[in-house]
Amino acid sequence: MHPEPSRLTRFVDGELTGRELRNVQRHLSACPECRAEAERIRLALVPGNPPAVPPVEDLLTGMRQWRDRQTRDPFANSRRKQRVAREIAPFLGSAGAEEILSRVRPEGDNLIPTVEPVLTSFLGRRAAERLVNHVVDAAIVRA
Repeated sequence: MHPEPSRLTRFVDGELTGRELRNVQRHLSACPECRAEAERIRLALVPGNPPAVPPVEDLLTGMRQWRDRQTRDPFANSRRKQRVAREIAPFLGSAGAEEILSRVRPEGDNLIPTVEPVLTSFLGRRAAERLVNHVVDAAIVRA
């Protein structure tokens, strides 16, 4: 299991000791994704280093482009719901995923607020947060 971002931050800051330190070191030796995240955290903590956040103008431009694509494609929300269903079905079953997503408005603006509480009740808060982040990344952002 990957260490939490807070644990990686404590690792980078040199605050871990004993078994916790050895576990993180062992994990980082085998996981390139977490090594990259630890390096990103290390660089972010260096005074004077610019944050790895795109300028607001880039973010706004990206949001406008996304909105424009959505308005040109009348089936975008339907496809998004199908992608989300594929991501959550292993946890809730296909019928459960379809039932939850049936409550999402056609515009899709209530997608996360509809899905997240149900996942939380089944998986617990921390697992649901991770799954929702994964769903947003895999089924919405990267799609």
